[in-house]
Amino acid sequence: PDIISYTTVIDAYARSMHPKSALRADEILQEMKMLYENGDDTMKPTNVVYNTVMNAWAKGSKRDGARRAEEILHQMQQLYKTGRDGDMKPTRVSFNMVLDALSKSGDKDAPKRAEECLQQLQDFYELDGDANLKPDTISY
Repeated sequence: PDIISYTTVIDAYARSMHPKSALRADEILQEMKMLYENGDDTMKPTNVVYNTVMNAWAKGSKRDGARRAEEILHQMQQLYKTGRDGDMKPTRVSFNMVLDALSKSGDKDAPKRAEECLQQLQDFYELDGDANLKPDTISY
């Protein structure tokens, strides 16, 4: 299997209504990361893979999903900011996945966390100027 196969399977889990689909999508991401770290350069997860896993969490698990989506976004931000992976730059889609997860979570502090996430997106856009970071109607 190659990265396209893995990404397709993750996407299938993200679209699935199975109760463990988000966990399984996340496990596949972890497997890809392990393969990449062990020298298989073809298995390097992209921001699309990360976004797809966040989508699985947004759709598959109400309370845990929002926290896990936030953790994944934070991982992406750290990889990008530290220069360890310039290709891991989060996009508006990345932030929108977290906002979607937060909107469905039912957590009491979800509105505050969503507002903070939206502000992070706005700040990142203003700092970077990349049109792929500009908040859109989905973000709001």
